[in-house]
Amino acid sequence: MNVPIAEKILFLWQKAKDPSVRKTVKPVYAIGMFDNAASKTANILQKFISNEEFSIELIIDRSEKLFTLLQLHILDIACCIYDLEKHLSPSVETIATFQEKLIAVSSKKFGKPISAIPFILYNKGSYTRNQIDDVFSKNGIQPFVFTESTSPMFMKDLALSGCGVALLPENMVRLELKQKQLIEYKLPFSFKRTYALFKNKDSQLPENHVLIKQLVRELT
Repeated sequence: MNVPIAEKILFLWQKAKDPSVRKTVKPVYAIGMFDNAASKTANILQKFISNEEFSIELIIDRSEKLFTLLQLHILDIACCIYDLEKHLSPSVETIATFQEKLIAVSSKKFGKPISAIPFILYNKGSYTRNQIDDVFSKNGIQPFVFTESTSPMFMKDLALSGCGVALLPENMVRLELKQKQLIEYKLPFSFKRTYALFKNKDSQLPENHVLIKQLVRELT
């Protein structure tokens, strides 16, 4: 846990030596986003990059790492998928909670029992995978996992090549479904993942700030 702190100190020291930085009094807010949340809020984030009243520093990474950075006070806010069973740190507060559907997609039809379908899933131990495994478990299914990945784009590529059925956010596969490059695989149960916008309680970023309000609106 000392590595992120050291990286942040080095980054701040480099900024402090920059004359252009010393001339400005704009606050800088550090924001963490997991990949799909960053995709959904890209327009808002782009708009605020050149804001005259404040600046943003964006980090896109795994939810687990972002949550750690938030607890270390390196991030002001973070949008993370989170473990429903995990208790929040006293230093972290939840601003808003969201859900997104995960669509089972492939370019190939598999005429097999669900337990024999090759699934392309998020890595074991990740927050998204925990929520997926919970659905399988509640329905008495032990899935056949063809492969695991931290990259949704790689998972989509494998689904497009017919290697198996990937569980991906709807907005990520909407175009391929429309163009019939992928088909939605009908399962007797659905998958959703929960994520939230969290705030470091010690952050100087107020909860009613326009940045937070617009992020919540885009993520809803």
